Amino acid sequence: MKKYDIAGIKIGFTYQYRSYFEDNIEPYQIDDDSPIDTTITVTTVNHIEPPVSKPLYTYKNRHIHHEDGYLIRAVYDDDGSVKILMKHTDDYQTNDILLSRKLKNRLSELEYVLSGLMFMEIAVYHGMFPLHASAVGHKGEAVLFAGTSGTGKSTHANYWRQLLDDVTILNDDKPLIYQRNSRFYAAGTPWSGKDLVNKNLALPVKAIVFLEKAKDNAFETLPKETKLKELLRNCVRPGNEALMSNVLSIIDALIDDVPMGKLYARHDASSVTCVYKKLFLEANGCSK
Repeated sequence: MKKYDIAGIKIGFTYQYRSYFEDNIEPYQIDDDSPIDTTITVTTVNHIEPPVSKPLYTYKNRHIHHEDGYLIRAVYDDDGSVKILMKHTDDYQTNDILLSRKLKNRLSELEYVLSGLMFMEIAVYHGMFPLHASAVGHKGEAVLFAGTSGTGKSTHANYWRQLLDDVTILNDDKPLIYQRNSRFYAAGTPWSGKDLVNKNLALPVKAIVFLEKAKDNAFETLPKETKLKELLRNCVRPGNEALMSNVLSIIDALIDDVPMGKLYARHDASSVTCVYKKLFLEANGCSK
């Protein structure tokens, strides 16, 4: 089991397939004697034994159990067999993912996606906040562009790389936000969407910008109630009540401490100029 430092979380991680991880996770690998905070182990097997306890609840082919100190999520195939089983201890120190070999050509992608979901829960347990966003680093600070699928987060981040010097994309899908020494930081992780664009780097958060497609560029500063709505709409919302309490606590602090705005953006590079003036030049270069 190799050890990695991802946004300050020391994790022992065992994966099966190289396609999503070999080059992507190496920058986060560490080789020291520091203790690990958690482990994630992915195993591919011929048969997955179903949980024996009565499920706490079910949804379609998914059953949730609590058994022998583990919260267990079992996903059943049409023939009644378990094709995916994810389980973790209540303190998230031990996390296991079992994948049935029947999944065949989906195995490597499912390993990447499900281990990412597991890690995001671990991050929330540790007081971090995963946001559906593309995080751009510029001049030593991070700007996060959030929005629902199709609003152009990745496209807008790439415009920044095209037009400006000193631009790094920390994470193109779910950057982690956390608070240290009274300041919020955004950090990259190896789980960064289908294009695997990420950087093992953490930068202070300058602003969070929520994107919306429009015919003309405009930027507006958001009031508190709109900040709450946008953050809830774009964050990772765990089903666990205790984890959701962590999420809400972080949201409260973000609303008070981090500038947030809405960028109504044309589908071209001119949208960069609009938000850049507002955030870095403090000029009134956009319509209200």
